[in-house]
Amino acid sequence: MEVLQDKDNFLTNRKEIKVVVDSEKNPTYDEAKDIVINEFNADKENVVVKKIKGKFGRDTFLISAFIYKSKEDKEYFEPKSKGNSEGDNAEEGKGEAKESEGKPDAGEKEESKADESKADDEKGKEKEKDAKEDENKEGEKRE
Repeated sequence: MEVLQDKDNFLTNRKEIKVVVDSEKNPTYDEAKDIVINEFNADKENVVVKKIKGKFGRDTFLISAFIYKSKEDKEYFEPKSKGNSEGDNAEEGKGEAKESEGKPDAGEKEESKADESKADDEKGKEKEKDAKEDENKEGEKRE
């Protein structure tokens, strides 16, 4: 294993590292995380593997990872995942109740779409009436 880059980023309170690893097959993100943890003596919860890059026909892989100084820094700078991960929505009912409070259900959405289409129809009818009145006025002027 060869360390290509070991840079301290003081603004984000993390180490940004790039490591080249020899392996017969592509390392998974968990395996890459374990490699970084063992090499840099970091806490598992503070390591984020960003990229694993390999070239065709070679047994070397470039691993890009961040090692945060604290869990709070990691949570602040890393994007939240959309899926349920550990610790998210410990109680299933709480997350579902919060989601449904501010959002209309399917029936309300259909009603609002129907109301919008009715309003559009009324506007269209008004435009048609205006156009007919204009035609009638022009016809009267010609006579």
